[in-house]
Amino acid sequence: GRRIIELGALGITLSLLAARVSMSFSAMNERDNNMFEHFGREMLRPLPKNARLIVKGDLITNSARYVQRCLHFRRDVQMVDMAMLTYKWFVPVQGANFPGFTWPGTHYHPYEPAGFSMRGLLDANFAADSATPIFLAGGWHEEDFTHDGVYETQPFGIVDEIVKVGAVPFQPRRFFKKVKRALPNITFPPAAMVRESRNHKYPEGRWERVVMKDYYQAHHKVAYALLTWGLSTAERHTAAMHRGQSPPVKETADAVWAFERCVELIEWCVERHPEPVPSFYFRNLGICHQRLWGMQPAKQEHHEAMIRAFRGYIDVGKDDPKVQQEGGFDAVVDIVRKADAGQQVA
Repeated sequence: GRRIIELGALGITLSLLAARVSMSFSAMNERDNNMFEHFGREMLRPLPKNARLIVKGDLITNSARYVQRCLHFRRDVQMVDMAMLTYKWFVPVQGANFPGFTWPGTHYHPYEPAGFSMRGLLDANFAADSATPIFLAGGWHEEDFTHDGVYETQPFGIVDEIVKVGAVPFQPRRFFKKVKRALPNITFPPAAMVRESRNHKYPEGRWERVVMKDYYQAHHKVAYALLTWGLSTAERHTAAMHRGQSPPVKETADAVWAFERCVELIEWCVERHPEPVPSFYFRNLGICHQRLWGMQPAKQEHHEAMIRAFRGYIDVGKDDPKVQQEGGFDAVVDIVRKADAGQQVA
């Protein structure tokens, strides 16, 4: 009898252990996790041949370096790490390995003797080779503002292209045609596609979550570029009408087209982004519909979509003091409140 009891207890223990292993396996199983590889590939894939790329940040730098060095993908792209450029030994020791770059000083530091600023680096490289574009991934250095007013960035997939301010007038249709092929296309593993945060395999704090955020942000920043142009165009048109002038017909049509592309891009992000969806996605989506409704008053669906998007913005912001302090939050609340009372305002 004692032997039977011991075997029974052992069987129960093994069953509990097996159940525990089974429950933990899916959470710990990473065999289909190739997110970093795909992220690196999609970063480099759309770049022109022999492009020059300046990178900043662990995720961006290591993902791109992995697919280049280990998988031999897009080895033609000359990629320099902004952080490594700050070391005084880097240019003397490694500079010759980047023949596409020109070094205007010993190291990247705008406030040290013999150092160079980002503007100095870009000036030297565009002067040496104006035909080969330069791209930036990870953003400008937070303490170097020398590029302000001289260089700016335009979205190009996960990275941004560095261009001279005002060198080429922004043309929304041409811009969108150029950057559309650069938008990243990543198939995430099924576990990453769960939208609810409490059930997500890759919660805040995981690098995989950063990959997903950057992926959707790459799409949103294209929409934001179109939205920014559309808003500035609308302001010019309003000023023209106040002077008794009619706004250009083609430019008006382009603005409508730009806002419509914004809606498509941001709605795509909102439908797929794991929770919590960034508040500014809802805000910018609402602004797009707001402008479209103002330009096409007969299309009542834009007013309804605007209110839905603004409700999403308020829903995220009601528990976030930072969102509540954003300029325009109170105005959005007022628009939705009036809509609930049966008024149509924009």
